[in-house]
Amino acid sequence: MSFIVVGMSHHQTPEAIRQQYAFSPAQIKNFLSTLRPKEHSLIILSTCNRLEIYSENLTTAQVRLLWEELLKFCNCTHFNPTYILWGRKCIEHTFRVALGLDSRVLREHQVLGQMRKAFRNSQERHLLAQGMRKLFERCFQMSKSIRTHHRSSTAPSAATLLDLVKFTGFTVSSFPPQPGESKRTTQRSVPLGLMSVTI
Repeated sequence: MSFIVVGMSHHQTPEAIRQQYAFSPAQIKNFLSTLRPKEHSLIILSTCNRLEIYSENLTTAQVRLLWEELLKFCNCTHFNPTYILWGRKCIEHTFRVALGLDSRVLREHQVLGQMRKAFRNSQERHLLAQGMRKLFERCFQMSKSIRTHHRSSTAPSAATLLDLVKFTGFTVSSFPPQPGESKRTTQRSVPLGLMSVTI
């Protein structure tokens, strides 16, 4: 099992360009319907601030090809993804996005709802292998746990988020090591890496 995400977001791509690639739910669903379930395990997240393809067990070349096919399907011109993240970095990025730590407005929850819809779109078309399903379900559980254990009107600080992450006890020890990683490396709780984000 190996995870990879390719995409563009508000961090590197101007709004004028992002708007051209902010695909509608219907466009994404129609594209997913063209894929073969046994050959693909992926989730496409398309919002006004990001376009990302999360995948499992595909090579970089295969995911890049999917990116190109998506753009072509939606009648868009070629545009290279601005980032490609593999393995542990992909997992950490997924948690950051789900927790709103990668959003323009930190800790906003709208992106979580968008991720849930993207998850369901792939699930309904049988485009989720066990690893991808497990990763996203962990992200959803983490977000729910943080909201449940911190109901103050004041947004949680980095220290509070770290405490909550430790409390919920989410790790990726159940995920096999990614390419270039040792089993010992994967025992560290992934969300601890989230705290490197400035809040």
